[in-house]
Amino acid sequence: MNNELGGKRRLVQLDSGFIEAEGIDMNGDDILSGWGRMIIDVSTAVRVATYIAIRGCSDDVVDGLGCLLDCQVLEAQEILDRNSADLRWSEPAMSQRKWLYLEMKALYECKDRLSDPFDWVESIFCDFGYPDSIAGVVRWMPLQVGQQPGKEAMMERWAEFLEREHEALLKQRDA
Repeated sequence: MNNELGGKRRLVQLDSGFIEAEGIDMNGDDILSGWGRMIIDVSTAVRVATYIAIRGCSDDVVDGLGCLLDCQVLEAQEILDRNSADLRWSEPAMSQRKWLYLEMKALYECKDRLSDPFDWVESIFCDFGYPDSIAGVVRWMPLQVGQQPGKEAMMERWAEFLEREHEALLKQRDA
């Protein structure tokens, strides 16, 4: 996981091994969404497309990227640019949901190495348009009825979000 600063926005950049290990069903729109959000770089987009193609998914983005080598950055960049024009205006909700889960999972796995993981959560919360699904892990959001305050309770809600989302995304894959 790498971090990059884009203005005030902090991003968690993921590698293909992490994405594949989660077992979530991905497609070309997901690749474009992750690349557009700078969650994955061009080489990772190629590796994820190759993995998706091997699993039997086929669409224009997967077909175009899946046959490239990591070093064919210019060709991959061209495919991503050409196919992402429409996505800039309308990101599929399911793609956004997958990347939100993956970002929160990667951050959770390294939270103990960060001085303030909740600062990162707040950046992700803003970057993804303030999703209700993680509001309980954001310090400055009001608690829902019955929610307990404090860092320990927020960590529990974070773990519960990850478990709930992973299960839902796997069900969606298997449907």
